[in-house]
Amino acid sequence: MNVEGIIIFDRGWTRMNAELELHQLDAGHAVAYQSIRLQALRDSPTAFNSSYEEEKQRSISEFADLLVPSPSRGIFGVFDASQLVATVGFGREIRRKVNHKGIIRGMYVAPKYRRQGVGKQLLSHALSFADSQPGLVQLTLVVNTANISAISLYEAFGFKSFGIEPAAALIDGALHDEMHMVRLVPQAI
Repeated sequence: MNVEGIIIFDRGWTRMNAELELHQLDAGHAVAYQSIRLQALRDSPTAFNSSYEEEKQRSISEFADLLVPSPSRGIFGVFDASQLVATVGFGREIRRKVNHKGIIRGMYVAPKYRRQGVGKQLLSHALSFADSQPGLVQLTLVVNTANISAISLYEAFGFKSFGIEPAAALIDGALHDEMHMVRLVPQAI
């Protein structure tokens, strides 16, 4: 399968270039996922509603539980050799009245890998996974309004703002607004 220049290999791995690979994470990646998640919360605290202090209390088994794949959810990661350097998650509502909705969350690219197309290819892969979901009509996400590069990336993939939540997060004593964005699934339109 070829998704915008990404070749998906038999083992579920996607070769992005000579060094980077994209994979749907599973419980075996719990240590690597915990490491990058804590790094993300330290490096970019305004990008997440969880805090470093809360997440560092989670055990490896709790992180492993988050990574158990299902047909309607997944966390994807980009590896440079054995190091996890970027992640994004997709989840689908399970309640009947809102089962047509999905959410993109936890997007993070380590600083060294930014502005190289890593986030673009990772998001593209997650959206392809989401778009393959039968009956899925829309995807939503939330982004800090100060994160202009993330907003631009999401807009490039068809996400549109449908509201700003003022004072949505209180981080280190400062209030931050969040933009709510939506993207209709192409085959549902």
